[in-house]
Amino acid sequence: MLHALVADSKVVRVFAEAGDSTVREVATFRNPNAAPHERDLVTDRPGRTLNTAANVHQAFEPRTSARRLTTQRWLKSLGPQLQAVLAAQNSEGVVLVAAARLLPQLRSSLSPKARTLIRAELARDLTKLPIDSLNKRLQPSLREVRRESALQRPRVVRFARTGAPAG
Repeated sequence: MLHALVADSKVVRVFAEAGDSTVREVATFRNPNAAPHERDLVTDRPGRTLNTAANVHQAFEPRTSARRLTTQRWLKSLGPQLQAVLAAQNSEGVVLVAAARLLPQLRSSLSPKARTLIRAELARDLTKLPIDSLNKRLQPSLREVRRESALQRPRVVRFARTGAPAG
């Protein structure tokens, strides 16, 4: 059975391929720290430094935002739960669907065993779509993964913006 992980920074939805070439939602995981504003995630103002050339104090921003850090921590803590869902569903392959910025974080949050199941990646944010629209968007990717598996060529297919396999 093929699975699709559809994710953004707020939610990860796990879909399983049903027998009648549709998808059904198996699990949903929500990020509890996704709603607060950036200023509510940190306790104080940015750090300050002295610019000796101009003899003034200047604030500097951290390299990564607090929102991005909380998303990374949430995805990392979600890895074992996703592995358990995929193992319980006897997954043969996984299609990762996420925004281009989140896709590498989602991939690295999975366990090594779950990473071996990745058959395709689609760089799109589809989490807010209803199930029927999502089914139409996922079917070409699932068909391509099924075709690759039937040819005994399991490889990771990265889809272009159009939904067709990238050259």
